[in-house]
Amino acid sequence: MFFKVENKQMKIFNYALIVWFSWSLFQFILSTFWDLEVNELFKPLMEYRWIRIFCWIFENSGTTQPVLFYYIIVSIFAESLAVWCRTNKKWYWWIWVYYACAIILFVAFQVKNYLAYTNLDDGFGPDISAWFFESYSTGRKIIVTLALIDSIILSISLYYLRFKFSHRKDVIENAYLLRAFKTFLSALSLNISVWVLKLTFLRPYYYQTDFNDILNNENLVSPEWKDYYLSKGHEIMNWGLGELGDQSVPFVPWYSIYDFPDGWVNFLTGKRGDAGWGLLYADFPSGHMAATYSVFFAMVFFYDKNNHKKYTKRYIFMFSFWMFYLNLVFYTQLISKTHWLSDLEFTIIVGIFWPIFINRLINKIAFRTISKFNNKKNIENKAIAIINKNTYYFIFYHYNNRYIIKKSFYFKNNFNTKKLENFKKRYYIKKLEIIKTEKN
Repeated sequence: MFFKVENKQMKIFNYALIVWFSWSLFQFILSTFWDLEVNELFKPLMEYRWIRIFCWIFENSGTTQPVLFYYIIVSIFAESLAVWCRTNKKWYWWIWVYYACAIILFVAFQVKNYLAYTNLDDGFGPDISAWFFESYSTGRKIIVTLALIDSIILSISLYYLRFKFSHRKDVIENAYLLRAFKTFLSALSLNISVWVLKLTFLRPYYYQTDFNDILNNENLVSPEWKDYYLSKGHEIMNWGLGELGDQSVPFVPWYSIYDFPDGWVNFLTGKRGDAGWGLLYADFPSGHMAATYSVFFAMVFFYDKNNHKKYTKRYIFMFSFWMFYLNLVFYTQLISKTHWLSDLEFTIIVGIFWPIFINRLINKIAFRTISKFNNKKNIENKAIAIINKNTYYFIFYHYNNRYIIKKSFYFKNNFNTKKLENFKKRYYIKKLEIIKTEKN
């Protein structure tokens, strides 16, 4: 997808991505016309308690996983930067300050996450979750369990990055600093874009569209909860329309803007229950899908086709596990009525192409910045151009022949010296070696 195809494994992987994209596009088109009907197929599943709890687990993992992801990616960036500045002894202490701050923030997040599930009233009664029709005590157990798992992963990653990764000889050579930055920017920019679209479209959840049936379904809402909601619960948290908030919200297709700009106003100055407050009722696109995609971006940018001529078993296992996890998040969001099919598929389609845009953008900026910096420091920018019939490969080298970054350019035309000269001028190339080959 991003790389030149060199073997059967890479072809199969790229074909798999094409099939995945095609299937997602098909489902997105399907959901544009039959979104409501598709979600109604999953509607009865929430009546089973073990399914509700299973969905609750992945609802919470979707909010805790990004914290762990950003910690690991920023840590790789910090360790790579420390390797670059190894001659400066202050960096040894600064890196430990970073880890101390990261651990404090991690603990603070977990405590805040736990406290957010205490003393809550969603309108069905104190300590009752209106989303999952269970006591919040169950939710607190889920949060504690996930926090323990995340703590173990954090500890293992801290040990590896601090005492193993930082001593690797290929940290500079493989440009892990840039790879981490690309991954971080891809994940962050996609999530921000999703938040902006959420508050702009402000699409009601399927939960709201189905709220009248939910309120009258004794397999989900007990009579005591219903009486509490109709008497005073709707004043605490209004889930529907009408004087008592017991009427379903009309279905809104994904391409309709529901309540702009009130979503933005409520997000900034609203109160609990307002549409837009805390991204409430902002269903399109899916934030959980965007957060889950961050791991995919890491696999894209940290895979090196030159170091790994074939996909390793570890890489294949990681990608397969991630696809399995992605599908679990996907279907639990449908079952729990927190997302429409179109919300999820739209985010998947955008996520597949997102790193291509980020990769090209950063490469253009990074190449010129690094080359300009080297030129000012009187460091000779050297490159090798391996040229065949229609492809030019340019590889930057740092001093002592250690390359810090590499880049390939593809042209449909035959060898063009003018393009080559423009490239040398743009990136301050002092020495360029040209190697011609007939191989692809």
